[in-house]
Amino acid sequence: MKQNKYIQIGVIGLVLLSILLIIPLQADNNVEKKKPSSITLDWEEFQKILKLDVDEVKLTWDEFSKLLSMTGFRFKPEYKVEGGNVILTREQFKKLIDKMKPPGREEVTPPSDYLIKKGSYNGISGKKSTQFTALLELQIFKKERKAYLKIPLFREELAIEDIRFDEKPASIITEGGWHYLNTDEVGKHSVRVKFSVKSSLDKGTPGLNFNIPHTPITYVLLDIPKEDMEITIGNAQELQTRASRNHTIVEGYLIPTSEIRISWKKKSVKIAHGPAKIYAELFNLLSIEADAIRVTT
Repeated sequence: MKQNKYIQIGVIGLVLLSILLIIPLQADNNVEKKKPSSITLDWEEFQKILKLDVDEVKLTWDEFSKLLSMTGFRFKPEYKVEGGNVILTREQFKKLIDKMKPPGREEVTPPSDYLIKKGSYNGISGKKSTQFTALLELQIFKKERKAYLKIPLFREELAIEDIRFDEKPASIITEGGWHYLNTDEVGKHSVRVKFSVKSSLDKGTPGLNFNIPHTPITYVLLDIPKEDMEITIGNAQELQTRASRNHTIVEGYLIPTSEIRISWKKKSVKIAHGPAKIYAELFNLLSIEADAIRVTT
């Protein structure tokens, strides 16, 4: 047991020595000079500090402060001061080592609380409305927050059927005309929303429009159960249209936008080409005389 204790203490000592020696040195004419804020120790000095055969570790105040700074000042162990030196128990010293982080590592500030990286919208039109399933790819950054993050999704104008966060029922509130997702999660997530938009295939305005979250990538697919339809999607690039079993299907990617606008109409009928024809409108004058009938054109 005593031998294992020495091995454990030795490992802790090597970890501390490795971290302290990472601090860069400046060399001038092959003579190493310390930076004002750096601390370097050779092995003999390090052994004297650790005192591997005792249950206490003695550090100067500068050494103790440097170790605390390498924890980000997140941990301050209990200690006592004797003769201007800081005295730590072996247990407190080990906790201090565990809290240390590599030097030079800085926290990067996220660009925002969250990003909606992509939105995909798949819809099929019916007689009175169009049913959509939207899939949003979400990235939530880690930040210090005192409350749940509220992410605006869609306006109240949409008839929401279901909202799923990572395929589980989502926590949703409605404020100021918007449906908001509430979450304390971070990292990559998905939001799946089923909703309907008022539209008509036979009467009224042949089209629809609704607001969406602004995304750099937006994909739209619409299935209309009619043949030979001409479909237009606002802000779309390179639309692809195909026919499938009496349906017209169109899909494409939109430039960054906060709205989807779709309209459709029956394709114009093309008249077959043939020989030239002359169309004339004729008027006839009929007169009756004593012995004959006269017709004048």
